[in-house]
Amino acid sequence: MNQRLPTRDSARSAEVTRSVRMNIRTTPIKISILSFLASGWLPLCLPLCSASADPFLDGQMKLVESQISHWQNMCYLLGALTLAVFVFGVVVGLLQNANSKRMKITAAVLAFTSAVIVAFTHQFFQADDRAYDKVAQQARMKLKDFAYQLALYPSLDASTKAGLEKQFGDLRRDIDQLEYNTLHSAPPISSQSARQGSVLIPEAWADQAPGTTIHAPDWAEKLPTDEYNLYYLGVADGQTFAEANDKALTNARTSVAQAFTKKAAASTQLSSKPDVIEKLAKALGDSAEVAQTFVAPKPAGGFRGYVLLRLSRSAAAFTARSIFVQTGAHYDNKFLETIKKDPKE
Repeated sequence: MNQRLPTRDSARSAEVTRSVRMNIRTTPIKISILSFLASGWLPLCLPLCSASADPFLDGQMKLVESQISHWQNMCYLLGALTLAVFVFGVVVGLLQNANSKRMKITAAVLAFTSAVIVAFTHQFFQADDRAYDKVAQQARMKLKDFAYQLALYPSLDASTKAGLEKQFGDLRRDIDQLEYNTLHSAPPISSQSARQGSVLIPEAWADQAPGTTIHAPDWAEKLPTDEYNLYYLGVADGQTFAEANDKALTNARTSVAQAFTKKAAASTQLSSKPDVIEKLAKALGDSAEVAQTFVAPKPAGGFRGYVLLRLSRSAAAFTARSIFVQTGAHYDNKFLETIKKDPKE
């Protein structure tokens, strides 16, 4: 019986064949893993902005985007550490009844690692992953609205440039305050859903011709709502950037005053006191703070401004009570109750 013994070359060929087959079987898995990673990290690696009419603001927006990316990365890191602590805890629980010395050592190491992770995150991070994600999403939303507004201008005159730069300065202060409130204190109320994608002049916006229809920001098309604040909108046209913004602000405050004037006039205690109603409406209109502004060039020339005012319900109730005290009017509890029900014009 003549059987040929396998030679070294044939053994090597068989090994190569097995390796190729293994690579063929594992290639789809590798591609799936790489696709998953790319889908999560690719948006962070792509260019984030197109050049606008103001290179200075482009640079400043990139700095803010860098800060937002830092917050988002902190969210990912803390989320991964939290998941690791959870997994380690499950494994330690499963190894509690193990008799093997090696298993007991493994459980002890995992328990110690979990304690180190918890202490590390508590000592060196200001908040948890949800807080970092919240401040990143809300800051991204604010910056993206401003970037959209800036992308509408093919060129800037001196007054428009000054107005946009002042608006961006207000935006920076808002984001700084948002960081403080979210990461160092109580989180702010989120009044809008964040848009997805890059925050710095997305391609769809950058390609929009200046002669196309003005698209109002999300908060102008649908006012935000939450249980702590009242929101009012003002819209106006003007020949200059500042004029459109100022008129929109005036209209927004007028909207606040008219809404409360209507409610006060329906009150049996206040309807016969027009002077009290006037003071009350003016005080409430003046106490509302600017939450968002947006000014865009009109296709036919000029500008259109949008201003969103936010009025704290508790502050509005306090203002109303103070007016009652100043004028000697009796407290109208029914009117104060309407403040909690979002009075509308």
